Amino acid sequence: MSIRTTALTVSVLAAAAVVVGAGTAHAAGTTMPADSTYIVGVDIEPGLYVSPGPIDGDYNCWGTRLSGFTGEGDDVIAYAYGTGRVVVDITPTDAAFRSLNCLPWTRIGDSPSAAPVQAPDLTAPVAGAAAIGSAVVGSAVLPALVPLLAAGSTGL
Repeated sequence: MSIRTTALTVSVLAAAAVVVGAGTAHAAGTTMPADSTYIVGVDIEPGLYVSPGPIDGDYNCWGTRLSGFTGEGDDVIAYAYGTGRVVVDITPTDAAFRSLNCLPWTRIGDSPSAAPVQAPDLTAPVAGAAAIGSAVVGSAVLPALVPLLAAGSTGL
């Protein structure tokens, strides 16, 4: 094997190692396979999640929505627990979700508490606006231009 072929082979292998090492972009998931703390929007998508219940039937399955990562009780937004099926509503404003003694969580839909975004009504009159069909002087009609055009002027 020549030096040129060896150099080309080494270059190709190095490029392949860089591509393999780079991986792909990480998308937020829709399952939580094990007990852990999951960051909303990074590890998991917001939405409605269900766990079939506890791993150990002697203890409850606990799902806790968190507003922060201090570990203090003030971080707890809400929690759900039970010895059977447990459902939680993880919102986009939650910082994280912590699972304890639960079988895998699966996203089953959008959050029912997420308010739909409502488009503004562009046909409604705006408070303080002129009547429909008129123009506000200084914005749509230049006050000095109208008399000049009416008089037949060609310049300003």
